[in-house]
Amino acid sequence: MQAYVDYCHQILGIREILVNENPALKLQSVRLVFLSEPEALIPEVSAASQDLLEKMIVAMKLSFDEVSTLSLALNEISEQVEWLESLPVVVVFSEKLYHFLSSNYPKMKLFKCPSLSAMLKNAALKREAWETLKLAMKNFEKNT
Repeated sequence: MQAYVDYCHQILGIREILVNENPALKLQSVRLVFLSEPEALIPEVSAASQDLLEKMIVAMKLSFDEVSTLSLALNEISEQVEWLESLPVVVVFSEKLYHFLSSNYPKMKLFKCPSLSAMLKNAALKREAWETLKLAMKNFEKNT
């Protein structure tokens, strides 16, 4: 696991990553990414937001090994483009990041979702998120 984290930090330039601590996890097994900006992820590391993210993953019928949560600044995106474009689904929690990616990288299969902290503050956003995740799942099934 440490080698994977080191790879993400040193090679991919990812500052923060939340993963299931399964030693069998391989970068190639990741098929869906939840993407956020670094400053947007800070309030989202609470137990409540982690529980919500886990519920989202389970609802999508994915294993935790297939999912990664990444925090990238706009200036770090170019280093990740090839990998992100290869994924069947990228769920973006940041509106700013979503608009930047959709404008500059049309090959990415992007889905804008309310942030975890926003959903925890406003339960009505969970319905919006679920509709987005259902679209993402259809795209995921179509492209896998």
